[in-house]
Amino acid sequence: MMIDVKALWHKIPTFYLLLAAPLLLVIGAALSLGVPPAWFLGTYQFWRDFAGPLATTFAAAIVARISYRFGKVQADIAQQQASTARQQRNIALDNLRYKFFDKRYAIYDSAKQLVRLALNEAPRPDFEAAKISPLYLALDEAPFVFPPKTCELLRDLRGECERYVSDTIKRREPGYVYSKPDTEAYYARGSKLANALQNMPQHFGDVLSFPQLIQATSPRK
Repeated sequence: MMIDVKALWHKIPTFYLLLAAPLLLVIGAALSLGVPPAWFLGTYQFWRDFAGPLATTFAAAIVARISYRFGKVQADIAQQQASTARQQRNIALDNLRYKFFDKRYAIYDSAKQLVRLALNEAPRPDFEAAKISPLYLALDEAPFVFPPKTCELLRDLRGECERYVSDTIKRREPGYVYSKPDTEAYYARGSKLANALQNMPQHFGDVLSFPQLIQATSPRK
């Protein structure tokens, strides 16, 4: 019976050939150096007895290394996700703070326009009270964004403007009877509004100053 050596050779897995190649080289070198056959027998018995445990230990070491690397990658991913979540939270808080500041400043600007309108526009014959209504509505939103002390200041300012505008319109009506007390009170109220307009930056400095905008932008965990 003839053995097809070529067909048998192709059936041998490449993995085993790679493992056997170094061993064959060692055996060839040992034969060329005249190593006695007993050495080969001892080497064979050694590998026969310890190859299995060594392979198991080697495989376990590889698995442990792969597990360590995989766990480290997972930990790095989790840490990066946590850092990204913190950054997104801080960005959202910063955006909310800027919008909050814009809302406060819009009310502050409306208050200034209200006073200017009362002092400069109300005395004109063509002035209409409807022009001032949107500014009143803007000041009504102050309790949502300002502390109580500032809201009280805005309420007082609105009341003075309403009385001043009302008195100004009455003084233009035909048949209005001027009296000294009313005239003095009218001009005193106008002077009070002018002073309030001049001092508004000082009164609103605590709630509109730059630290109010950045106080929570300091490093956060």
